[in-house]
Amino acid sequence: MEDTEIFKVQRGKTNEARSAAIYLTRKLRMDTFKIIGDQYGIDNDRTVRSVFERMRRRLNEDIDLARRMKKLQDSIKKGQEWT
Repeated sequence: MEDTEIFKVQRGKTNEARSAAIYLTRKLRMDTFKIIGDQYGIDNDRTVRSVFERMRRRLNEDIDLARRMKKLQDSIKKGQEWT
């Protein structure tokens, strides 16, 4: 997946990679929704909050997604230890 995939938005379609990136940005860095919105080209911080909350609910419902997200989160944290 290219970096540009994360920034693509199509109304009515879920971009799982983008949602995961927004979720992890908030979870790992605790950036404000406004800052995250600026990073992903989203004007409304309520939209960012909505994406974050939707992903959090999906993680509670989808065990496979939760495992993949945990693996990704651990990989990011491990990478940060080297910096």
